Amino acid sequence: MTEKFHLLHETDSTNNYAMQQVQQGLAQHGMAWMALHQTAGKGQRGKHWESQPGENILLSLAMKPAPGLNRFPFVFSAAVALAVRAFVEALTQTTVFVKWPNDIYIGDRK
Repeated sequence: MTEKFHLLHETDSTNNYAMQQVQQGLAQHGMAWMALHQTAGKGQRGKHWESQPGENILLSLAMKPAPGLNRFPFVFSAAVALAVRAFVEALTQTTVFVKWPNDIYIGDRK
């Protein structure tokens, strides 16, 4: 059985790492890569995104959407963000909100 969850001590970006795995044919639907620290995280519209080690959840997933969903990437991303929000809210019993398109906040913490 292939391991679905991978913990990385440090990487430039979980997104870069995940994309390399996809391009090399090593990723499968549902695989996740989480880093304790990123040295070159990515924000929206090409912005650099920084986080102190252990301060945020740095995670990228390989997903193969059902046919048709890839035609509407924002709808797919919004559905994932809302599902994560519901999961975290149920887990923490705390109000959670989404800063679109995919930032999850508990109080003022991302």
